Amino acid sequence: MHTVFEKYTHTTLYTINNLVDFHPGDRTLTNKNTQKTVILQNPASFILLYLLTNCGVVIPQTQLVEVGWGDKNTITSVNTLYQTVLTLRNALTEVGLPRDLIKTVARRGMMMTAEIQRTEMESVDNAGESVTGEEPTSPALTAPPLKMRPSRETLMVGAVLLSVLLIGVGLSFGLLYPTAESLFSSYAIVDTTSFSSCTLLLKGNSTLNTRYATFLTRHPDICQNHKYVYLSGMNSAKNIAAVACQLDIRENPQTKCTTWYSINDKN
Repeated sequence: MHTVFEKYTHTTLYTINNLVDFHPGDRTLTNKNTQKTVILQNPASFILLYLLTNCGVVIPQTQLVEVGWGDKNTITSVNTLYQTVLTLRNALTEVGLPRDLIKTVARRGMMMTAEIQRTEMESVDNAGESVTGEEPTSPALTAPPLKMRPSRETLMVGAVLLSVLLIGVGLSFGLLYPTAESLFSSYAIVDTTSFSSCTLLLKGNSTLNTRYATFLTRHPDICQNHKYVYLSGMNSAKNIAAVACQLDIRENPQTKCTTWYSINDKN
């Protein structure tokens, strides 16, 4: 049982094997000895963070696709996932970590085995206001340069280019940065009286089948200790994932949740 959703901030740092720092806020991997830094793409960064926070747990491929691509997970192929993980492994190798840090478990998913240290760093909001002990020096006197007044046409072109840039940045952020609302937007509330102590939601389905009912019966504390439970799984692989939260994560994306897994109906 572990936390499965948290807000990515610039004050959270993960140290892998006492060698490489991973900063989710700016998607960077940095070797502490050589200062070699690699910047990850958004899907690779999300997948790495999820594997780190669930270190030692096998994560199904469907769950990794959903974490990496959000609303676009239904159109993202397994080959795309493998290509992203390959790029991620290359990045880990580039900063000095072993390539097999991320392991593929046949017919089950992927997992990470490493020594992880999480550090909450102090805010650096006032870093730009630091004062040094050096005496201010007088600036050298130079002739003031001639000021050229920009033409009206130049200002209009600059304003148009700035508007296009802002729109592009906004669209890219909306498409590539998955939110809690997007990850769980396809879940629907199940009308059931068997588990009245919590609200059950299923991904793309409104009927609670026998496998889910059996899983919840085996683990009654899931529904008893949480108000909202989001269920998903693969019929072919007989896997079930349950994300349990105290608040509706679609309306309260910063709420803390825990996840439960059943692999091949064995737990």
